[in-house]
Amino acid sequence: MFINMGFDFGYGYIKAADSNGGRISFPTLYKPWVKSEQDLETFEHIVNIDGSTYAVGEFAAIGRIVKRWSKSQQLSEQDLRIYLGTALYLLTKRDSDKEIDVNISVGLPVDHYNLQRERLTSILNGLIISAEDKRFRISRVLITQQGLGAFYSLLVDVNGTSKELNEDLQYGGGIIDVGYRTTDLIKVDYTPKTGFITNKAESGTLDNMGMSLVYNDVAGELNAQYGTSLSQVDVENSLKDFDGDIIISRQRIDIKPLFIKRCEILGANISNAVASRWPDTETFGAVYLSGGGAVSLIGKINLTGVNIVMQDNPSFANVEGYLAKLNLISA
Repeated sequence: MFINMGFDFGYGYIKAADSNGGRISFPTLYKPWVKSEQDLETFEHIVNIDGSTYAVGEFAAIGRIVKRWSKSQQLSEQDLRIYLGTALYLLTKRDSDKEIDVNISVGLPVDHYNLQRERLTSILNGLIISAEDKRFRISRVLITQQGLGAFYSLLVDVNGTSKELNEDLQYGGGIIDVGYRTTDLIKVDYTPKTGFITNKAESGTLDNMGMSLVYNDVAGELNAQYGTSLSQVDVENSLKDFDGDIIISRQRIDIKPLFIKRCEILGANISNAVASRWPDTETFGAVYLSGGGAVSLIGKINLTGVNIVMQDNPSFANVEGYLAKLNLISA
């Protein structure tokens, strides 16, 4: 069998969508699995990749020996094998087929696209990954700029069916794609003759201006106040699983106000950076806020003379756009 797959290899979260309607997401964390740590061998994120077993996602944080992809922003083939193999296995584990060919569409931050596209293509093209009892072979690779996936998903659904467009987009617009470590900006121009065209000169990446900055700052402020050693993962888990409650010195602390304050700071910084790159936003039809940080930052990013609209299902907008483009090309 074969599948088409959209894959978002994010610093904070792995997201994947396939042509059969599957959708998965898990934190970009892994570590070698030591069986004696905890009896979780049946957990679906304990996966044997190429003969070695790993805890992938949130369970990798047990013991705090975790691995994201390199802070140097260089793609590691081992990291990619583990995250991609896990995603492929989770999407296909209920299928009886053991040999699966994969057409994959994946994104890179706008400013890293030219630097990393060839390397990522060379790693993925023809790559064979064994995951549990399945063997995956990458047959086709499509590399897209982050943010463009989100814009593409405004135009068509994953099957290539055109969507009803916001009428304001006839004046052009922008995408602010807030990720874990970066925020990507996509400027799109429109004319009736040419249709939508990416304005490369006004598109780009804001490095180290994503949600990890908020989590790190919250952890740092709590550590300074209470003498703790909390990590950004602790802050993320508290917000995701316990509604922002965290126990410190037998006290239940609500960290949501601190989180909101730090989101406001990040939103203001992104607003200033966007205003420098897009000084004429009053001529835009609309700006869409997308990515994993969209829900936390909506209302905290403000631009002159244009409405900022949160995209539907913002966390999966990029990966669904990658898949839509791949499905159209493969049809």
